[in-house]
Formats: sequence, C-alpha cells, structure tokens
Amino acid sequence: MNKNIGYHTRLYGNDSVKLSGGVFGGSIDLETIERLTKYHFKVIIKNSGNAVFVNNNNQEVNLYIKVDPNITTIGKEAKNKYLEEQKKKLIQEEEQENIKKNLINELIDTMSLDEIIKKLQS
Repeated sequence: MNKNIGYHTRLYGNDSVKLSGGVFGGSIDLETIERLTKYHFKVIIKNSGNAVFVNNNNQEVNLYIKVDPNITTIGKEAKNKYLEEQKKKLIQEEEQENIKKNLINELIDTMSLDEIIKKLQS
C-alpha cells in the first residue's frame, strides 16, 4: 500500500482561503507529522499564546491532513461492495444479451434466407 499523506493549508484567520497542498511520504502518525512540519513550516507564538504554523511564504496558516478513504476499513468495504454490484450488473447485462441472441437465432432458424433479407431491408 502506498504510504503517503495528503495535506493542505488554509489562511490562518480565514479558513475559506486555501493556499497550498501536497503529498508527503509516510503514514498518518506523529513521526510523519513531525517530519512534514519540520521541513515545510515554522511555528510562531501569537500574543495570545497560541502556536501558529507559518509557511514558506511567511503566511500564517492552518494545516490539514487528508485521509484517503480507500485505505480505511469502511472504504475498502464500500469499494468491494461497489465492485461486486458492478460485477452482478455486468453478468445480468450479459445474460440479457444472450437471451436476445438466442431469440434472434431461434427466429432465424424458422425463416428462409429470402425472408431474413426481406425483414432486414424493411
């Protein structure tokens, strides 16, 4: 399994402004978070005493981590259910197609070549 975490930043004080994002190698654990923050951010302490990340453009930012639903148990279950449903749907479509083909073959077997040509041309 690919072990990368997705992340993005939003402007501190205005979370509606997305600034940047990326992917960083590692699983979602404290060690990876430490490496991500160490190499991509610095931290300042506001007058209020709150710590705030600062990006490489010296903008105060909030840092968000994205969890890929495909790596979660419920994500895998949903994917498997979807694939099973798609497989059933495909099998049903193939069965319907075979029924139609068999019906056509049965009809052709009861007709002469001239009758078949006449029907196809009409």
